Amino acid sequence: MGSPVAFLQPSILVLGGMGGSLEVITPQFRTASGSIIGVDTFGAGDAGILTVAGGTVEVDQATWSVQSFSQATGRAGRIELDIETLRVVNGGQVLAQSLGRGEAGSVWIRATDSVLVQGERVLANRNVLNSLITTFQDLNSAGSDEITLETGDLRIEDGGRISMLSKAQNSAIAPGQLKITAHNGITIAGTSSNGVPSLITTTADNQAQGDHIAITTPQLTIRDGGQISSGTVGSGRGGDLGLTVTGALTLMGGGAGAQR
Repeated sequence: MGSPVAFLQPSILVLGGMGGSLEVITPQFRTASGSIIGVDTFGAGDAGILTVAGGTVEVDQATWSVQSFSQATGRAGRIELDIETLRVVNGGQVLAQSLGRGEAGSVWIRATDSVLVQGERVLANRNVLNSLITTFQDLNSAGSDEITLETGDLRIEDGGRISMLSKAQNSAIAPGQLKITAHNGITIAGTSSNGVPSLITTTADNQAQGDHIAITTPQLTIRDGGQISSGTVGSGRGGDLGLTVTGALTLMGGGAGAQR
């Protein structure tokens, strides 16, 4: 348990076991066309750590996950990327999720050059998958989730999103944190083909406490339907939204706010 398991390409999965992990060190790493990389748990063991170090990483119509599935009690895992450039495009998805009773997962990204989260993938049934980096807690999940991202330039475009969603029924769980530092600037712009905005967001449902957003950058541009939001659709308190913009803050047909 915890060792890599062979599946038909294009999948790399590490399943079950306590702390099974996957480490990739390479100057260029591209996953595309339905590829799946998973460090997941279906039982009592914790999901592991998915670590990538190197240069350019692309998640193009592919899925990376550290998930605790619905029947599992082990905690969701952690994604750690220490790279130069990250591209999550055409419906690519980076997921840290607890779908059962396991504790929430986390995502840590340091991309010294840039991060792009852009676009969508239209499935055969016409459902749309937006490109995203996300954490998710289902009804019975425990523990706080976290996304930490540090980069030079961050662009979220054409329906791409960085998001945290908690539906936990336990109001005693402390809020998670979505922390973004972009040393050059952030642009959030446009919508997907079905009108879903490009956004940075945290959402709380049921009794969950809303996760907090903290963004630090010298330049922030939100335009053409892009959004930053922190809100709740349940009985829990919405998360806080903190923006530290040392230079120019530009809103052109976009917005930022905390909502209830």
